[in-house]
Amino acid sequence: MNPLFQFSKRLASKGLKVTLVTTIFIAKTMKSHPGSLIVDPISDGLNDGGIVEARDINICLKRFEAVGSRNLAELVKKHSHGCPVKCLIYDSHIPWALDVAKRLGIVGASFFTQYCAVDLIYYNVGRGLLSTPVQGPTVTIPGLPLLEVNDLPSFVYFALGLYAILLGLLSQFSNFEKADCLLFNTFDKLEDEWDSELVHEKGIVRREDIELCIKEVMEGEKGKVFKRNVKKWKEMAKEAVDEGGSSDKNIEEFIAGLLCE
Repeated sequence: MNPLFQFSKRLASKGLKVTLVTTIFIAKTMKSHPGSLIVDPISDGLNDGGIVEARDINICLKRFEAVGSRNLAELVKKHSHGCPVKCLIYDSHIPWALDVAKRLGIVGASFFTQYCAVDLIYYNVGRGLLSTPVQGPTVTIPGLPLLEVNDLPSFVYFALGLYAILLGLLSQFSNFEKADCLLFNTFDKLEDEWDSELVHEKGIVRREDIELCIKEVMEGEKGKVFKRNVKKWKEMAKEAVDEGGSSDKNIEEFIAGLLCE
């Protein structure tokens, strides 16, 4: 939720009236929010415990769509009485929100919270262009450099965890071609860099691996390189969101498009 939260603040700083919609359960965990944002929670039928209350992720997802879509539509209608809602920006992992936007006749914009490169990997899995679990030490995906298997998300190269979660990750591509706009949580200079996930053959991160990595970062020579890179990417990220930066220009273009609707 944090990327959408930060994006909402950026839009509000540009003078737009922004309402951040979340579930009642998640809203209870939020400590505070900026005065520039309106946070308006809706019920997903699991107000007290979220997925723990459902006890089954499949039940949770189905109820979220059935109850959440209805309550989201009602909320948009309520806010339209005073100031017509122009656009519904939704997390790409809840594609049914686009159906709500289409029914209400407003712009639907899908917000992808992960890096473009990660989304491209999941897209290839969803389209059957990359099978899971991955066989072989390397993977070739159009538009990306040659990848080692541990460069991939664990759901892809090891098929780790609940199948329902993988389906949820892939569902973001079920109707994205119909969205009026696609937004990505990234900036131009970031996408050439890759991280690896440290998991062993059973797909589990071992305590000793984590301990070794922490020591490397805090004490070793690699740690000095990591810290320099962190500083570099922090400066580049700031440059992108500052006035006139690449991300700032993209946001301005997005807003201009909404105002022309």
